[in-house]
Amino acid sequence: MASIQWVASIYIIVTCAALLYGGMSDSIGCPVTSYVEGHPDVFMTACTPLSWLLAFIVGASAIHASRRGATRVLQSESA
Repeated sequence: MASIQWVASIYIIVTCAALLYGGMSDSIGCPVTSYVEGHPDVFMTACTPLSWLLAFIVGASAIHASRRGATRVLQSESA
């Protein structure tokens, strides 16, 4: 089970990096592979929606973990 969580974590990191650089490339109009010197607005433009996406993922994970923990407590009390 732990290996699935690692794979999911790596997938999320790779996807977010691709979205970040894709957003940067879209806003500047050419392919971007690293931070663009002199254009911090390009990074911020791409980073803002990505930050909201990551906040949603973390929130959903926290809700899932709390519900899973509550289910385990209920199961142990009924046993």
